[in-house]
Amino acid sequence: MGSKAVLINEPPAREKKPLTAPFLGWYLLGWAGWVFLLAGLADIALAWIPLNLGNAQWEFGTITRSLDALPLPFLGAALILAAGIARGRTWWARLGVIVLVVLALWVLFSGAVYALNVPLALQSVKQPDVLYGLKKAVFRTALQTVLYVVSASAMAWLGIRTLRQSAREAA
Repeated sequence: MGSKAVLINEPPAREKKPLTAPFLGWYLLGWAGWVFLLAGLADIALAWIPLNLGNAQWEFGTITRSLDALPLPFLGAALILAAGIARGRTWWARLGVIVLVVLALWVLFSGAVYALNVPLALQSVKQPDVLYGLKKAVFRTALQTVLYVVSASAMAWLGIRTLRQSAREAA
């Protein structure tokens, strides 16, 4: 005869819903932004202490180090702005915009000081290998300067536009 089949009446399996908590997600990203912003600004501030403006070698190295450390506060400001907009926290969004504008202006200033030191640095190096490395560093710093200024300005502009629009809608 054939095999006997046992039928078990199990309840149908329920589909698991993904955990969604956008409010909590933006809350956590906003606070991560604060941590990144403060840690990154502290790193940049420590690079500038003790201040030695007028010393071309110090300016060159300090600005390079500062721009290398900029992703952390930049990301922090962007997260604060995004979390402020997503959560309706106007003061967070405003602060994110202000920090992005200040970072863009600071990068412009630093880029100008850096550019003034480039000819001196290039003239002082005679070894081809060192000169090649220096040219790569100058290119990287110029690229960082342009990218940070353009992207920080664009994000700040979008943040301002969004804040104005939400203020008009609230009125």
